[in-house]
Amino acid sequence: MNDVWFDVDLAKTIETDLVEVNDVIANLPNLAGFGNVHSLHQAMALDTSGELQDLVEQVISASGAEQNDALTQMIYHWTGVEDIDPNSRTADRMHDNVIVDARKLKALEELTGKEWLGTWWEGDPDRNPQAPILLKAFDDLQLYIKDKLFYDNNNLLSKIRISTNDEGELTEVHVSTFINYLEFEYADNPQQTLNQLRQVKTALLKRGDVGKQTLAALEQAGDEDGNALAQMLARDIYCT
Repeated sequence: MNDVWFDVDLAKTIETDLVEVNDVIANLPNLAGFGNVHSLHQAMALDTSGELQDLVEQVISASGAEQNDALTQMIYHWTGVEDIDPNSRTADRMHDNVIVDARKLKALEELTGKEWLGTWWEGDPDRNPQAPILLKAFDDLQLYIKDKLFYDNNNLLSKIRISTNDEGELTEVHVSTFINYLEFEYADNPQQTLNQLRQVKTALLKRGDVGKQTLAALEQAGDEDGNALAQMLARDIYCT
């Protein structure tokens, strides 16, 4: 069986005929357009149903399995494949659906701008080739998108300041503005604020020594005997 797989690097799309983005969408995370897919902001603005925006907001506010489910649905809506029959890419030569959900494959095709082509050794098309590779590719896509949503677009990180010496070495981490913001938000939206803090702590784990020192400063500012926010600040990320 011969397979033609997608390029490793997704080609960014240069968008034309941009539509206006309202203030609500502008304040939500954005993702660049790829392949046949608009940027996330443009896709939300073009979606008159508002479903994509709702899903983006769910991804931001949820956590755990609920967040992962919302992220999968967000990808389907972002790439415009939400209405595709999940069984539509079942292999002709098999009775089961090894790709599990055709929307995963179609989403990958839309983001790369290429159709998957797989053939049996006789030359007949195989509609479900290398299912494990495809499923892993979609899982990797979800991790990539989650990383972009929460880390590249994380405005909360901008509320944390660092001081350095003349050699560029870190001397102090300033988290008071960040904590004040969290306390203000926690008063109205406690669960969402806790989810955001968890995401920030996860993001900081990827920031090397600066991230580690920032986490230490947050833990020092927390209080194991305080409210849920103070307790989460005080605890190690793996204990939250």
